[in-house]
Amino acid sequence: MNERFESGPGRFNDVESTTALQYPTKVPTGADLAGKLDQLQTLVIVGIVVGGLALIGAVAGLVMRRR
Repeated sequence: MNERFESGPGRFNDVESTTALQYPTKVPTGADLAGKLDQLQTLVIVGIVVGGLALIGAVAGLVMRRR
């Protein structure tokens, strides 16, 4: 087969994005995923810091209680 097909009026449509066809949810783009990863990384760091402070507070409380 050696045929050429062109899009245009009265023919078929041009190639369009599949974003509107994705069901039930749209697939996130790379930039969206990178942003969410940055947020998650920040949240993990904050959680580690808060957990460390809580551990230090608990140890300090036990040391003070024994005195």
